[in-house]
Amino acid sequence: MVRSLNDGTLSSTPPAQLTDGTQYSYPRPEWTVGTTVISNGIPQPTAGILTFTSPPLEEDVEITGPIAAVLFAESDQTETQWFVKISEQQQIRPALKRVLMSRVAPDVPPPATMVTRGWLKGSHRLLDTSRSTPLRPVHDETHPEPVPVGEVVRYDIEVWPTSYVFHKGNRIRVEIANGDSMITDGLFHHYYAHRAGTDTIRHDTKYPSHLLMPVVPRNK
Repeated sequence: MVRSLNDGTLSSTPPAQLTDGTQYSYPRPEWTVGTTVISNGIPQPTAGILTFTSPPLEEDVEITGPIAAVLFAESDQTETQWFVKISEQQQIRPALKRVLMSRVAPDVPPPATMVTRGWLKGSHRLLDTSRSTPLRPVHDETHPEPVPVGEVVRYDIEVWPTSYVFHKGNRIRVEIANGDSMITDGLFHHYYAHRAGTDTIRHDTKYPSHLLMPVVPRNK
């Protein structure tokens, strides 16, 4: 579906079994500009990060309001950071794909629109429970706590509120990384700094990492 480190699946069905999770080491040797990989002169925004992509949508899906990502993850470092993006991945018609591969480059990524994003520093994960809601986590950043090495930790990540319609036939894609890129994020990109480590995202019956989005029912 998309070139990434794992090409994972995004599903509305809860996980039904235990797994070892998805491991992710950083920085990646293939990163060129931030987390973006440049291949044959073509930027590959997802080639060096994790992705979880839905099947083609059976109907238009509108989301309006706040969004939250809940990640259960373990790290071999006392600090980590999470960058979560939601994108709409468009269909590529077979004829157009043949033209792109023959005239532009053989590895042109599928077209996608970045819808919204959010981020969280691992040590600032503590929630202000008096102000937080499931869709709008608010963090108490006055009491940073080191990440416990080797333990599964819950991270509630606020993703910017938005109003957007994902179109029938396209896919919803969640992108997860420990940094971002000025190529894909422009003025909103962050300085990655000299951070190295390995994180493992869990997505099983015990630790069901998930995305919460306010879906507006369609008029029938």
